[in-house]
Amino acid sequence: MLTTLTTKFRLNVCLLTLNSIRGRKWWPIPPDLRHIELPPEHERQLIALEPTPDWHGVRPRKFTKQRHDIMGPEVVNNQLIHRQYGIIALTGYHITINHINLIRTVINKHMDINKAFAIWRIEAPWKPISKRSQGKRMGGGKAAIHHYATPIRAGQVIVEIGGRIEFDECYYYLESISKRLPCDAYPVSQEILDHWDKEEEELKQKNINPISFERVVKLNLQGSHQWIKPYDKLWYGKYTSG
Repeated sequence: MLTTLTTKFRLNVCLLTLNSIRGRKWWPIPPDLRHIELPPEHERQLIALEPTPDWHGVRPRKFTKQRHDIMGPEVVNNQLIHRQYGIIALTGYHITINHINLIRTVINKHMDINKAFAIWRIEAPWKPISKRSQGKRMGGGKAAIHHYATPIRAGQVIVEIGGRIEFDECYYYLESISKRLPCDAYPVSQEILDHWDKEEEELKQKNINPISFERVVKLNLQGSHQWIKPYDKLWYGKYTSG
């Protein structure tokens, strides 16, 4: 009889123990980020960029449209320096001071400067954009400079964030910025960029079709040089022409 009561008591204790841990969540162990060095506190936020360049007393020069500034891939600022997080442009565009101030305001408001920092990866607006007043008659030479812009290409890293934080902690406001930019942009981490490169390389290796757009252009198959754009001979239809 005593043995039976002891057994029931042990079973009740086990059931109570299981019930007490039923709602426990076994979260993954966060990565150790203590080795990351942070810059001085006054250098962690994004600085304000000048809306107009300083011409040093010289009369501002008027530019042509020069659409080639936003065509093709970015070959310099296309990787993350600190190998953590940032926003990358997927198409070319002319970024104005309004877009730059939007990025700076959102990041400086939501980023915790005790654990993270942000840096610009684009230049201040330098390219003059001319514009006529609405309803004005054409002619009379080139219009006056309306504003200045920063041309970016596909693959350009616009802004970069680093520090002792994980991607989930900054993804929500990076995504908010990406949706409000005039060009196609995407919040990325170094793992995402590595995955894109690996996936692109795998597609090249697994492709068994010998006819590709690059081969069609190089060999002028079906007289393709009569209908393709000049830039297709450089990038083979991979990048849009702005």
